[in-house]
Amino acid sequence: MVRLFVALEISDEIIANLTQIQSELISSKASLRFIEPESFHITIKFLGEVEKGKIPRVIAALKKIQFSTFSLTASQVTVDDFDDPHWVWCTIDDDGNGKGLKKIIDDALTPLGIPVEERFTPHISLARVNSTSSSLFKQLDKIKDTSYGSCVIKKVKLKESLLTLHGPFYEDFLEINLMQKIE
Repeated sequence: MVRLFVALEISDEIIANLTQIQSELISSKASLRFIEPESFHITIKFLGEVEKGKIPRVIAALKKIQFSTFSLTASQVTVDDFDDPHWVWCTIDDDGNGKGLKKIIDDALTPLGIPVEERFTPHISLARVNSTSSSLFKQLDKIKDTSYGSCVIKKVKLKESLLTLHGPFYEDFLEINLMQKIE
């Protein structure tokens, strides 16, 4: 079994800006486990544990997807749930393109027995919240109107997630180029 997911990679500008925010959030009294900046990505679809024999069919299905390149902006650093936060993340503005791409990927993979997950919020995870503190919310409130950069998404990646003692490690399995938009 191989643990797989489909992801979008973000620009170096966004990574640098979000890394800076992580360094500011360290001073919060919340207990946070930070994501390594080289692991920043936007998960479009988590496939979970896939049998090795099924992987060639997953790859073939993903190679058939057609979707145009699109722009996105890393908009706001916040938490997933203010009442019971589990993650600090950066929200994404993409004019609905992430949801559209997810639907096309779902349509391609559902015939292979890979279920559709209804919940989907495009985001970049920055830290796992082990325990919270009002100081975290104060810091997030100070930066609520900040944008962290934009980029054009030109490819989708199928990635393997290897779980280690030091956290997950991601390895590219497949890269799919999106179609250039004709304006």
